[in-house]
Amino acid sequence: MKINFYGCSFSDGGGMDRWDWFQGVKDEDWVDSTWREKILKQGHDGKGFSNLLFDFQYLNKFSTLVGKKLDCDIGDYAYTANNNQNIRDMVWKNIKEDSGKIHIVQWSIFERFKLWYDETEKFYRIHGDPYHQVAFEENLGEMHEIKDLQSFQTTRLLKHFNMDYEVQKVIMYTELLHSYAYDKGHHIYFMFHDIGNTQDRKNLSLFYRTPSDSSETTEPFTNANVITFDGLHLGHWIRKNNLTVESESKGHLKEDKHYSREGNLLIANKVIEILKKDNVIDG
Repeated sequence: MKINFYGCSFSDGGGMDRWDWFQGVKDEDWVDSTWREKILKQGHDGKGFSNLLFDFQYLNKFSTLVGKKLDCDIGDYAYTANNNQNIRDMVWKNIKEDSGKIHIVQWSIFERFKLWYDETEKFYRIHGDPYHQVAFEENLGEMHEIKDLQSFQTTRLLKHFNMDYEVQKVIMYTELLHSYAYDKGHHIYFMFHDIGNTQDRKNLSLFYRTPSDSSETTEPFTNANVITFDGLHLGHWIRKNNLTVESESKGHLKEDKHYSREGNLLIANKVIEILKKDNVIDG
């Protein structure tokens, strides 16, 4: 059995590679003493990271935890600053090529984008901040500063970006991928880090519906399998319950809302619970 995971740094253990976060958790019981000793001995790289922390991050992100708990193969397609176009393309490709029968998709931040650059003949994924951008070569980790791409993205976000439209595109991606997976005999589930600052509350009510929801819609907008957490979309649930690396670091790390190790563990347990409930895996 193979389970494919897709997303951005929120699915890639982002934040758990940071030295300041580790200072806050290093004495926790769940931190293996051998890892603790090795990481502290190596120290950080002067930029707040270390090579060993990248490995430690991998061991504690929810996709790895699911693979370990179920003793199964994992397809890891979560990349820093990933965008929803790139996520859509990779999910479609794997379903088409029958690579893995189970797919867990975390949609990313809507402002991010997939851009082609003629001079290098490559695609890049680029951050969604119009003023502070870094480009990453498609599906690779190395950062690039390419002024043409940064200028294009700044103009796009400031003058040509419509949140409602971008959210509706992801709704369409969700429907299409769900139908395609079903036709191919695959199982697919979706998680939303965020829903953006959108006015289209009616169509998006499924993302954050609770038992007391009084929205006009009585039926979900989609038949797709959307995983929610206490009735909330993933990012909202993480923040509401202080399951960020910032909170977990006990004040050492500032302004980082990536998911904590505890948050990753709870997500892993939720994914396994859903797969067992739906008889996708043995209970």
